[in-house]
Amino acid sequence: MSMAYIVLDAFGVAALDENGGVIDKELFEGDVDEIARKLTAMEQGQAIDEVIKLISRFKSRGISAVSLE
Repeated sequence: MSMAYIVLDAFGVAALDENGGVIDKELFEGDVDEIARKLTAMEQGQAIDEVIKLISRFKSRGISAVSLE
């Protein structure tokens, strides 16, 4: 596996393979306001901790490319 697609929703961040299967996930912590701030930050192009944690785990899985959806 060399490609992962990162998707966001109200529960957290998920990484999908080419077939749409879940490779890994990182759930949001915090209250509704904190989650809303994280989603807004991502929409503005800022990296959030959940995405950084998820991507850092890719190295051991042989994933060399990431697409943020």
